[in-house]
Amino acid sequence: MVSQVGTWLSLTAVSWLVLTELHGNGTDIGVLAAAQFLPTLLLGPWAGVLADRRDVRRLLLITQSASLVVATVLAGLELAGRLELWSVFTLVALQGLATAFDNPTRQALLGELVAPKLLPNAVALNSAGFNCARIAGPAIAGLLIEIAGTRVCFALNAVSYLAAIGALIAIDGGDLYARPTVARGKCQIRQGLRYALDVPVLRVALLTMAVVGTVSMNFTVLIPLFARTTFRTGASVFGLLTTALGAGSLIGSLRAAHNEQPSLDQLSKAAFALGLAMIATAASPNLPVAMISLVICGMCVMTFLATTNTLLQLNSRPDMRGRVMSLYLVLFIGTSPLGGPVVGGIAQALGTRAGFVYGGLGGLAGGALALRYRSAGVPDSMTVEEN
Repeated sequence: MVSQVGTWLSLTAVSWLVLTELHGNGTDIGVLAAAQFLPTLLLGPWAGVLADRRDVRRLLLITQSASLVVATVLAGLELAGRLELWSVFTLVALQGLATAFDNPTRQALLGELVAPKLLPNAVALNSAGFNCARIAGPAIAGLLIEIAGTRVCFALNAVSYLAAIGALIAIDGGDLYARPTVARGKCQIRQGLRYALDVPVLRVALLTMAVVGTVSMNFTVLIPLFARTTFRTGASVFGLLTTALGAGSLIGSLRAAHNEQPSLDQLSKAAFALGLAMIATAASPNLPVAMISLVICGMCVMTFLATTNTLLQLNSRPDMRGRVMSLYLVLFIGTSPLGGPVVGGIAQALGTRAGFVYGGLGGLAGGALALRYRSAGVPDSMTVEEN
């Protein structure tokens, strides 16, 4: 949680830095998102294979240590006043490289921390912890930026990685639930992709994630533009808008913790709800209404993500889970290099409200896709024999 708060401090600060001190625009914010998430798009499948082959705790210690180094360099350059657009994009891309290997490994670790029957609850509680940080981080960042500038946020983020590294060291490996060891072999990425496409519920969940992830999940681009260009406010309001989205996500993740058996029907409803909420946000006449709409967006986002995540984890063989979850993360995070510049360009040309409408249409399309397959008789889960 400490480390994740630091991450949100940095994410909030770097967007604001590009938009204000470095005189960037909507397209630059889109490029920033692309730099952050392109490594996941390119390397996510290889990261999933690595997560299936290796000790996930050791891999996480490597990725977190690499992130610590990048965060320290970013903080040092900002303190020295030497940051430029190209160096920000480069450092964010390096951080994205570490994250590309970190994310599927952390998802795989969940399956080792708890028994299978508790996995849906663990996924939801993990999301709740993430969203507590998502609430606190941007709000704190907004205040710190107003008081002391972005450099303090970057410095605190670098220090926060020590908490994550300490937590990983503190885990007793003997208490983990063992999973099958995957030996090195040929075509393992292709095997993972073929497996995910052959299992109907996995295929539908991933296709729906592809649509919603590419078109709708671009809040890191839209929210700073919403604060800066639509409502013409400062960093503190930017932090509050991001916090509103995080507060809704926390509520959604806590609700998901009570969902013992996710379904494609729930996935479809969550995508439809997200689409409508984003369109409502686009129509917000003032800041308070926009914040309420973003809370609802956050609830829908987390319900959708938690349902997708749990469907994939419960219906994946243990020896394939890392590769399946890497595909999920490629479609969730890695599609931002495709969707971020597009929505940034739309917001730059037609206004941020048009960007929210575009995202809303993506949610409606994803909901229709999941509903179509569910209506065609695709089951919500597979038996062990079928799987």
